[in-house]
Amino acid sequence: MADYRRTRQELEEQEETIQSFKRKGRHYIEESQQNLWHLLQRIALDNESLNEAQREYHYLEESYLEVLDKERRKITQKQDDAEQAYRKALRNLDEK
Repeated sequence: MADYRRTRQELEEQEETIQSFKRKGRHYIEESQQNLWHLLQRIALDNESLNEAQREYHYLEESYLEVLDKERRKITQKQDDAEQAYRKALRNLDEK
């Protein structure tokens, strides 16, 4: 039971860390994108450079969020596995 609680707490902390990375990452991406937008507006001869930079930023943002979501799903699976192991252990205790 103590192992389950400890495992569950560790996994919840990992999940919160991922959510924090997600929030911070989005903030940094938005901030960088705005800075780049202002810089390119001043120096770009046409909007194509600006559009290309925006596409690249969107691609990088999606890639970043995809990696975080993949890690979150792994943690969720580990939580489910821990829950199943805990319930199985309880059933085994009840049967004895």
